Amino acid sequence: MADTMESIPITASDRLLWMQEYEQCSNVNAVCQKYGISRKTFYKWLKRYLSSRQDPDSLSEHSRAPHRSPMQTTRETSLQIQQLRNETGYGPRKIRDILLSKHGISPSERTIWKIFQRTQTVENTEFKFMSEHYTNPVVPGHVIQVGVLTIDASLPVSHIVQYTAMDSITRLRIVKIYKTHSTLNALDFIQHMRAEFPFPIVCVQTKTDTVFTSIANPGRKSHAFTANIHTMGMTHVVVMHGGMVRNRKVDRAHRSDINEFYTTNTQWEFEGLGKQVQGYIDHYNNQRKASELGNKTPAEVLRTYNDYKTVKQFHSA
Repeated sequence: MADTMESIPITASDRLLWMQEYEQCSNVNAVCQKYGISRKTFYKWLKRYLSSRQDPDSLSEHSRAPHRSPMQTTRETSLQIQQLRNETGYGPRKIRDILLSKHGISPSERTIWKIFQRTQTVENTEFKFMSEHYTNPVVPGHVIQVGVLTIDASLPVSHIVQYTAMDSITRLRIVKIYKTHSTLNALDFIQHMRAEFPFPIVCVQTKTDTVFTSIANPGRKSHAFTANIHTMGMTHVVVMHGGMVRNRKVDRAHRSDINEFYTTNTQWEFEGLGKQVQGYIDHYNNQRKASELGNKTPAEVLRTYNDYKTVKQFHSA
């Protein structure tokens, strides 16, 4: 009974009634039975009430927040983090390393990220959001979705990553496999992609991945991948996690790659696997008809555009 009653929110006025009842009868058991509370609860509030010289305000709930926060980041450290962020555009990890080497302090990456959010430095970037200009491409090469497929560890080889570039209009794909996922390999793939696609590329679209961009500051030109994309005369657009627009086409293609190629493949030596992937993608581009393309192949769709009547056989390595 007492437990049930104590689960109901109790106000300071209710507790004052307990005290007044006790002053009249001087019987703790009688008060507890009447109001459905435990002796422990009553004595807790009685002690607080008497120590405050019977101040009714003492019967109100107090904040449980600590009176002191010895681990709280100082204002000086917060200002140093803001200054480093504005000057360099670095993410939490690099800023933490600088603070440790120069000032001997090492706040956590999560703390630094919270300071970014609180001071809105996360928004002061050169990140390009997915505007209508990029979500509705009109010509081949307008938007190229770039994604990475990590080969599942349950397969015979687990140290292989597949970089994929897909044109949003024609769904032509360029694919290349690597042994590691790194910014250097990502840039090598971009060069390979530019050489293979038969049209100029306007925009490269990626997800938020440390290889492609800073997680804390998406799309900032100081990141090596974005900087090189701009040097090549293209735009880098980052798709935020949880956004309405994602690299859906590449994600869906990767599921097909797993089901149609990797789970049935028997050749796992790296060089041989690269050649087999090339053959699979050549078949995808030139022979595999897709219902979403009007029962045409990507190469056939490309031929419908006036500038690309003659289309080579596409290759990847």
